[in-house]
Amino acid sequence: MDVRDIRKKLSLSQDDFAAEFGFTINQIRDWEQGRTRPLGGLRAYLMLIKTDPKTVLEILRASAKKRKAA
Repeated sequence: MDVRDIRKKLSLSQDDFAAEFGFTINQIRDWEQGRTRPLGGLRAYLMLIKTDPKTVLEILRASAKKRKAA
C-alpha cells in the first residue's frame, strides 16, 4: 500500500490528505516513511480512497452535514 502515491495522485499535501480523509498527520508520515503500515480497516479505507476518492469525499461531507443538522 503506497500511501504517498495515493496522496500525490490527488495532489494533496500530507496535512491536507490527513484532514480530508480523517487521518492524523502522524499516521500519514509514519506510513510514507515506512515506520508503520496501514492494517485492517485502514488498509481497506485507503483502497477505497485510491479507487474512488471523489465518492469517498462526497460520503464524508454528506455525513458531516447530517451531524451538523442534528
